[in-house]
Amino acid sequence: MNFTLVSVAVAAAIGFGAGFGSAWTLQGRNIDSIKLEAANERITIQRAARATIERTSNAVIAAQSAAATRAPVLRRNAVAASSAGNGLRIASTATVRAAADYTDACRAIISAYDGILIESSSFSEEVAAVADQCISDVKTLTEAWQK
Repeated sequence: MNFTLVSVAVAAAIGFGAGFGSAWTLQGRNIDSIKLEAANERITIQRAARATIERTSNAVIAAQSAAATRAPVLRRNAVAASSAGNGLRIASTATVRAAADYTDACRAIISAYDGILIESSSFSEEVAAVADQCISDVKTLTEAWQK
């Protein structure tokens, strides 16, 4: 065999091996770089998600705290409304007693007034309590809603 052919074949084999090794190393670096970029992107997404969860949790906690602060005020308002209703009932009863000397028509009117007053004040207290709770719930939901 010709020495030139053998040396060309050996040189080609060495060149092929060196080129393949270089390409293999470069591709390995490219793959490592892509993996690093993907890991960094995942970390960034996780940080953003944690920040969003923290903001949302803080908003919910603040809204619940505000609702807890409003609850005693609502209970005091309900008690005050009940006291006012009791005062009206007492006044109505006194009026009925004072009107006992008048005619039956006067007594019937006052009695009807008393019944209506008792029923309407009871209903008004219930409506006021439900409305106060509804307003509190709306404030809680509004404050907890992510902005």
